[in-house]
Amino acid sequence: MLRITSLLSCLLMFSLLRAQEMPRPVTIRVSLTPTTATSCDLSMTGWTIQSDYSKEGHKTIPLDAHGSGSLSFQLDKPRFVRLTYGDSDSNQIHVYTFFLSPGDSLLFKADQSQWPVNIQVSGRGAEDNQPMAGTLYAYPATFGLQTDTLPGEAVEVTGRQVHTGDSTLKAYVLQYHPSAAFIKAWAEYTAYMAPWGYFFYKENNKYGIGAAYERNKAEWQRVQDSIFAGHPLDNGEALVAPSYQALVENFLLRTKERLWEEARNHPVSFYREWYDTTEEAGAKMYQSDLQNRLKEKIILRYFKDPGVVEYAYALLMEEALAESNPNNLISIWQRFKERFPHSTYLPWFEQPIQAVMERQRRELTPQMVFAPDSGAHLHTWEDLLALVKGKTVLLDMWGTWCNPCREQLEQNTQALHDHFKGKGLDFVYVANYDEAHKEQWVKLIAYFDLEGTHVLAGRDLSKDIMNKVKGTGFPTYVIIKKDGTFALSKAGYPMDRNVLVRQLEEALDD
Repeated sequence: MLRITSLLSCLLMFSLLRAQEMPRPVTIRVSLTPTTATSCDLSMTGWTIQSDYSKEGHKTIPLDAHGSGSLSFQLDKPRFVRLTYGDSDSNQIHVYTFFLSPGDSLLFKADQSQWPVNIQVSGRGAEDNQPMAGTLYAYPATFGLQTDTLPGEAVEVTGRQVHTGDSTLKAYVLQYHPSAAFIKAWAEYTAYMAPWGYFFYKENNKYGIGAAYERNKAEWQRVQDSIFAGHPLDNGEALVAPSYQALVENFLLRTKERLWEEARNHPVSFYREWYDTTEEAGAKMYQSDLQNRLKEKIILRYFKDPGVVEYAYALLMEEALAESNPNNLISIWQRFKERFPHSTYLPWFEQPIQAVMERQRRELTPQMVFAPDSGAHLHTWEDLLALVKGKTVLLDMWGTWCNPCREQLEQNTQALHDHFKGKGLDFVYVANYDEAHKEQWVKLIAYFDLEGTHVLAGRDLSKDIMNKVKGTGFPTYVIIKKDGTFALSKAGYPMDRNVLVRQLEEALDD
């Protein structure tokens, strides 16, 4: 008996040591049949960090004519990696979850002619990557639920999914004898499916049921508190699990939205609690940055574990960069570097942050023209048309607070200006609901290099323009001809720039 116990201890120690190895190569070979796909994708940055500016966490495996390909890369520690594959003809997309450790070398074979797909995994590390686990989770079961006024069904389906996960893990361990790191990671993954699934559903569902949610809000919160009691929100041990990573990301987003609501409905207590000052002073600080700085405050209040704080900061920076939101980003970046001087995220964000710093040094140019009094005298659509009378204009209805607006400016401004340079097209940018953000408005005009005429719209002007052009949201683009006739852009969102270019060229030709 002593010899068996010692052997088990040695095996456990070996698995734990394997989990702490230095960076070593990992190789994944893929064989898909049948397929017309030319590549498949690996995501290893955590399922919630999507853009990955360094491209280290998102990798493409090229496939040959036979559906085969391979990829080798360095891995510093065991982690979940998501393979997305399919067939380009059928548009079928499949997701397989690997649990990779440094030194693994796997062959992944998928026969897509069968349903479910017949998958075989072999090679070093195969004991941690069999289909019983790899196909278990994609999303929480609550993703498929319809709106509901009470949390009963959400609790039921979440409980069933966790029970299935626990049972599957037990069966997997008996059949495949996986590593200790695998067992711990999958246990955390399964455990946090419950808080992730419930919280995600609750926060989305409340918008669908409106008043019914408000009537039953206490019950929804009671259930959440009960679930979270057994699954701490601040848990560095669970950081390996994609379900926990997604929970942290969703919590940051929804808490920010909740605080926006508190600022509107209870300003005195909100500014005292979150800005430690009066309503007047707090409003200025809050209005100067509704996103990045507020999210940093949330991180520092709710998370203490260093690993979780580090990850939450990475989420903040990824979102700010993806949404082209430079507000306070450099100071946040500096604080992050001081606190985490050896973070693996530093090389991910260093280059794009440097690009933001360079753009923030830009100054206003003579080509950036402000309407008289910044447009304070403009109250109607007809007033704006009089301002641009006799010109062919692209009107951009945007706002500094509007994430899609900034993203579209980032992606399209330079290309549109270059294409129409010297062709007689004027650009007019109307900032909406930004009267409290005038300083940020001016900064972003220089930051995005917005050559053209600028108007800081009052609420009357914003409402009148959107009503008369039949705009439904921001950004809205309007093509105005020299004779004062106009049309909404047909480019959609995200903007199909070629469609807008053709509309503008047609307007210039008339």
